[in-house]
Amino acid sequence: MKTCSLSPSHDEQWLLQTLQEIGTSLGGHGVRIAGGWVRDHLRGIVTSDMDVLLLNMDAEAFAERLQQRGYGSRHIIEPKPAQARMARTVRVCLSLPSGERFEVDLGTLATGDGESLDEALRQDAAGRDLTINALFYDPATATVEDRTGQGLDDLRRGLLRVPGARRCNLWDDPLRLLRIARFHATTGFAVEAQTRCLMDDRQLQQRLVRCTSPERIGQELLAMWSHPRGSRAMELLHDCGVLDALLLASQGEGELVEQLASWDMDQGNGHHALNLWQHSIAAMACMGGQQADADRQTLALLQAAALLHDVGKRYRPLWGEKEGVGRTYHAHEHTSAHMVQSLCIWLCLGRRFCESLCALVRAHMLPSGLKDAKDPALRRFLRRMAEEGVQWRSVFALSHCDILAKGQADEQLAPVLSQLASLEQRLEGLEAQAASLGTPIGRPVLNGRQIMEVFGNSTAGPWVGEVLQALLEMQDTEPAMDSAEAARRLRALFPAYGAPER
Repeated sequence: MKTCSLSPSHDEQWLLQTLQEIGTSLGGHGVRIAGGWVRDHLRGIVTSDMDVLLLNMDAEAFAERLQQRGYGSRHIIEPKPAQARMARTVRVCLSLPSGERFEVDLGTLATGDGESLDEALRQDAAGRDLTINALFYDPATATVEDRTGQGLDDLRRGLLRVPGARRCNLWDDPLRLLRIARFHATTGFAVEAQTRCLMDDRQLQQRLVRCTSPERIGQELLAMWSHPRGSRAMELLHDCGVLDALLLASQGEGELVEQLASWDMDQGNGHHALNLWQHSIAAMACMGGQQADADRQTLALLQAAALLHDVGKRYRPLWGEKEGVGRTYHAHEHTSAHMVQSLCIWLCLGRRFCESLCALVRAHMLPSGLKDAKDPALRRFLRRMAEEGVQWRSVFALSHCDILAKGQADEQLAPVLSQLASLEQRLEGLEAQAASLGTPIGRPVLNGRQIMEVFGNSTAGPWVGEVLQALLEMQDTEPAMDSAEAARRLRALFPAYGAPER
C-alpha cells in the first residue's frame, strides 16, 4: 500500500483530533477521512467539507457527540445506490475554532464476518468512482493511504481512472458517468483509456437514463454548467453518447424525437463554417470564458443557453432552402425553447431556472433583428425582456458568443460584432435616459388603480390590462410623458371605458 503525508490547517487539526477522541470514547476501530478532502488537500485546494468513515461505529451516536463539540446541526442522508456497504450518512454542520463553518459527513464502515479492517478498507476503495477519490487519510498516523495502489500516481499524472476498470463501479451507480465528466472539467485531468471505453457502454448509458433519478442527473449537469470549463464536460458526454441519451429521454416518445437529426449535422449554409455540435460547444466555451466571474447560478444559466440555443435546428420539419443562402431554420429558436423546457422539467431544475433558460434561448435571435431599429423599438425590446424576467445583457452575451462560434474569419465577424456593440451602447443610453426621467423602461406612469381613477370606473377587469398595455406602448415612443398627459391621451383613446352614466 502506498502512503504519503499532508498538512492540515489549525482548524482541521482541531477537527481531526476531535474525531479521534470521539472514536476512542465510542470504542471503535478508528476513523478515516475519505474522498474529496484528501484529494483536494494533496492538490493544494482548501475545502469546507469532509467525508469521514467510522470504522465499526454508529454514525448517529458519533454525530451527536461531534455536534456537542462544534455547536452545529445534523441531519440524516440516505445512502446512494453505490454505497451498499454503508449505512445512512449523517451530516453535521459545525463551527470550527476560527468561526468558519464546516460540513462533516459521517458514514459507518462495518467489517463483515471474518473480514479484517484492512480488507474492508480495500474493498471500499476498490468500489469508489475514481482512484483519486479512493484515498484515505488516517489521522492517527497522519498518513494518506492509497489502497488501490493507483490513486497517488493518477493524482500526480492527472488521470481519471475507475479502480481496476471495474464496470460494476459504474453499473451500481451510473450517475458516476456524469461525475467523471464533471471531474474532467473541474480538474482538467484526462480520462484513462479503459475508463473512457467504459463510458461508451450503451447499456450503462441506458441504465443511467432508466434507473437514476432525473433530479440527481439535473444536479450533476448544473454543477458542470456552473463551472467556467463546463464545455469540457459536455464535449466528453457528447463524444461518448451520454448527452444525447439524456436529451432524447427528456423529450419523451413521438414525432419530435423521430424527426431529430444528429447533433453533428452539417448546417448547410454559408453563415456557419462549423457543424451544429461544433458551433454549440464553441458557443458554450466562449460563454464560460467571458462569464467566468459570474455567480454560479448565472453562469449555469448562460452556459446552458449557449449549449442549447440551436438544438431546435435538429428538427427536420423546420428545414427549408433559400437561394443564395442554403438551408434555413425558420423559427428554430421556438423549437429550441420547447426542447429545453422538456429537458428542464425532466431534470427537475426548478421553475425559475427553467423559465429563464427558455426565455433566453427564445430571445437569442432578437439582437440580429434590431440592427436598424429606432429608439421606440429598442425600448420595446427592453420592456419585453423585463416582462419575461430576462436580463437583456444576457441575451447580448449569448448573441455575442453565437457570432464568435460560427467559425468564420475575423474580418467577416468584425462588422457584425461592431454592430452588436453599438446596439448595446444605445440600449445602455436608453436605460440611463429612463433612469434620469424617474420612470424605468417597462414601468407605466400610471398603475392599475390610478387608471381606474382616471376613467372614474371602479369595475376591475381585462380593460385595465388593455389600457396599461397601450400606455406602455405610448411610453416606448414618448418616454418623457407625464401622468397628466398619459391620462388625457388614454381617455381620448378609450372613451368607452369611462364610468357609465347613471
